[in-house]
Amino acid sequence: MRIREIAQSRVRYGYRKIRVLLNREGWDVGKYLVYRLYKEEGLALKAIKPQEKGSTASRSRSYGRPL
Repeated sequence: MRIREIAQSRVRYGYRKIRVLLNREGWDVGKYLVYRLYKEEGLALKAIKPQEKGSTASRSRSYGRPL
């Protein structure tokens, strides 16, 4: 299936960008169809884990000035 091929070659593409690529290749597909097939194939973007921020005390000490 072409959706799977695109998703494997372009890992960070979601169903919206895949739909645009399919339309450019001549496939006349709608957003709901691409979304349904994307979910049925088990394709999903991996969630990006947010970075943890340090405490304010550690940031104020990093300037080297006494408190």
